[in-house]
Amino acid sequence: MRFSEILLIAATSAALGGCSALSWFGFGDDDGDKPKVSDSQLCVSKAQIAANHSYYESWQACERLAAKGDHKAEYVLGLLYTDDKILGGFLDADTRFEKGIEHIKNAADNNVPAAQRSLGEYYEKQGNSDLARLYISKAAENGDSDALIGLATSYETEGSCQKATDYYEKEISVKKDAAEGWLYLYLLAYTGCKDLKPNPNLACAYYHNVLNSSSKNTLLSLISYEKEKGTAAKKDSITRATSAVQDHYKKNMKTCAADGEAMKSRLMAR
Repeated sequence: MRFSEILLIAATSAALGGCSALSWFGFGDDDGDKPKVSDSQLCVSKAQIAANHSYYESWQACERLAAKGDHKAEYVLGLLYTDDKILGGFLDADTRFEKGIEHIKNAADNNVPAAQRSLGEYYEKQGNSDLARLYISKAAENGDSDALIGLATSYETEGSCQKATDYYEKEISVKKDAAEGWLYLYLLAYTGCKDLKPNPNLACAYYHNVLNSSSKNTLLSLISYEKEKGTAAKKDSITRATSAVQDHYKKNMKTCAADGEAMKSRLMAR
């Protein structure tokens, strides 16, 4: 398994909470004294809806907003329809899922980046690589950071690592200090691939920026994960890659730091 695949698995692990029967059907405590919540506040994101357990109210709010031409709300509506845990009791599974994909596609075709990424991921699972690349590319060009990482890793898997590098760098330009691209780039420079030779000096410069960004937390989590799984000592493990680059960094700290800061300034200025 390539480093990029391990990172994607780690980055996409999430779970939804359950909901009570009362909140589902819109009943609960007397809220007559509470301020009225607008549709736009109820239909924010699937994650927020799950966290608030406001499934029924939010579903209806998203329906109303989508009917008015709000394509971001229509994307959220599509996610609700395609999630068994949220609208599983409404319509039969195939009809409900099909309706959800229709909403997501309409939002994607109306230039909602997150919808374009989700639709691309759906087509990828269906084995339609052409449509998958088309929609993920659209999302990436519209600045969706997850799509940028996804597109970069797909190019890396194909061996087109110069293209992969371009998209990792774009993700850094979009996410700034919250970027994960530094981590992917440091590993890519360390391992090399079809059209990119291993470059310890470049890996060291990228690693400097990993240490000084939020991607450091992801790296520490991955190292901990490999330790728990007993895979840290494997030749292709992230733990071994990090150990090798750390040694190079300690011996060439000033050069690595200077190159890393110059690289950061260039990408942040985009």
